[in-house]
Amino acid sequence: MWLRLFGIFLCLAVGVPSAWAETPEEFYSRHAVTLLIGYPSGSAYDIYARLVGRNLGRHIPGKPTLIISNQPGASSLIAANALANTSPRDGSVIGAVFERIGLEPLVNPGAAKFDGRAFHWIGSILRVTDICMYWHAAPAKTIDDARKAEVIVGAAGEAGGSALAARALNAFVGTKFRIIGGYGGADMFLAMERGETQARCGMSWGGLKASRPDWVEKKLVNMVVQMAMQKHPELPDVPLIMDMVSREEDREALRYLYATQEMGRPFLMPPGTPMDRVEAVRNAFDAMAKDPLFLEDARRSNQEVDAVPGRRVQEIMEDLYKTPRSVIDKVEALRAIK
Repeated sequence: MWLRLFGIFLCLAVGVPSAWAETPEEFYSRHAVTLLIGYPSGSAYDIYARLVGRNLGRHIPGKPTLIISNQPGASSLIAANALANTSPRDGSVIGAVFERIGLEPLVNPGAAKFDGRAFHWIGSILRVTDICMYWHAAPAKTIDDARKAEVIVGAAGEAGGSALAARALNAFVGTKFRIIGGYGGADMFLAMERGETQARCGMSWGGLKASRPDWVEKKLVNMVVQMAMQKHPELPDVPLIMDMVSREEDREALRYLYATQEMGRPFLMPPGTPMDRVEAVRNAFDAMAKDPLFLEDARRSNQEVDAVPGRRVQEIMEDLYKTPRSVIDKVEALRAIK
């Protein structure tokens, strides 16, 4: 009895809440986990995040319930800022964000109120290959057609891959994409169907198959270029952007731009989260990625899985923060193009 009271007194004396002395299993057996998704419901990122939300909890010690919460805006920048500055740091929040959002302070420091290295990266459910696609009724049919005439492409926020991918093609390949911004993830699909836009760039091939499998099956869209470091095995005849540029300085910028595709559907926890809870969730994520029940859920949902451990994602983020400023500036200049 006296030892127990002494332990409580000691925690209070050093200013550490006694709850933080709990084991991960003790903590998670009493606390639900909020999965904060930085995209609207129905978007490709949301679909993948919900797959994790349905399966991760049973692998975390204590088997907590995961509660889904969408906080869309600016390609998950709003959610990332919340995770870094206002979310609880006790292990009760996990975020699902845009693959490049951790680098946003390097190119948009006024809006990104965090350091991407300070997040605790839990893992990624997918290595991605981004594509640029045209609606089947669009006059343009190939990437060369966009070099000859204007093609209207829908985009989300300034931080998002949709706008940046189109600008990269304009800058490095010589296309004439006209970017119409302000669309949410699901709205970009509707805009193409309604004829408001003719194309969408910067979406992953796996995300397209998961969110609009009928578009792929019925050939309602034409894949015209792969925005990636290497071709996807299912798209051998679709040109690769890396093969369209010859200057080494351009290739360096594209490497910086697309290196994060190895962590194409990342999950993270706020800075300052206790490391024992971070490691418990990382281990749970790794175990989930091998779980037959999870893999069957992904198969039924038509979602590709090619998981990357959190420690590897953390390494990628650390390495990218070492990128020379001249390369970052080349990418940053793309964002300023209107």
